[in-house]
Amino acid sequence: MKWNVNNKMMNNINKNRQNKDLEEDAAALRTEEKLDEMLANDIPVNDSDELMAAINRYEEGSNLETPAEREVSVIEAKTTVYGNIECEGDLHVKGVINGDLAVSGKVMSGGKTNGTIEAESVVLHDAKHEGDIRCAKEITLGSEVSVVVGNITAQSVNLLGKVKGNVSVNERCHIGAQAVVIGDICAKVIEVEAGAQDILAQQTVAAAAMHDLNADDWYATVRRAAPFAELPRDMFDAVIGMMSGEYNSEEFSAFRPRLVWNRDNGLISARPGSQKVAGYLWRYDSRSRAVHRGPA
Repeated sequence: MKWNVNNKMMNNINKNRQNKDLEEDAAALRTEEKLDEMLANDIPVNDSDELMAAINRYEEGSNLETPAEREVSVIEAKTTVYGNIECEGDLHVKGVINGDLAVSGKVMSGGKTNGTIEAESVVLHDAKHEGDIRCAKEITLGSEVSVVVGNITAQSVNLLGKVKGNVSVNERCHIGAQAVVIGDICAKVIEVEAGAQDILAQQTVAAAAMHDLNADDWYATVRRAAPFAELPRDMFDAVIGMMSGEYNSEEFSAFRPRLVWNRDNGLISARPGSQKVAGYLWRYDSRSRAVHRGPA
């Protein structure tokens, strides 16, 4: 493992390793005691699959590593790392990393990361990432406040948060009801939850680019579409507010407002230049299997 880190993080890593060593010693001792107990009771080795498995584990030690036994390195909260990280095993980020990550296992982040991530899989929960993410398996944005500003490439993707960038998926791309994607999506299969905010946001921008919308009338129009038949008004207002710049935290500051919502007269208008991103309407190209933002 190669690190460019500070002393505080090294202490955290060493502590995790010491705890892992103690757990392995205890497991080996339990195995040895079981062997002694069973042999003392004259239990034939060939008659016990459990004993055979115990003998194999004891003789081979911990050389045979399973996914559940992979080493997990932790960047603790209130810890900031400047520099690139190469990690064998899994990496759990609670703090801040400013640098590229190359991880052989899974990256689990609830903090902030800035740089390119290359890993087997990535799970972001209440996390913010700026930079591209490339995974051999799955990427999950596991909460609506998770934000990625950069391109995503993976075998499969599960989006519940916000993405500003292109999404390229070999297999399945699932877009949750709270998800927003500003960019192109290319996938073999695209699943969109009913009432997906992303669809509502993009269609509202496209419609407002043509002419001003009355918020009450537009809400009634949206509700006539089956996926939004049960859309509550407060969620509708939240999406329009988000697209007009009423962000509730800095995590959404990377998403440029596309609308102006005048709450006094109830009109929703497109900001200057939004006609160019009427690219927000989705078009499906059957040959490339891609969903593009483009003129209707």
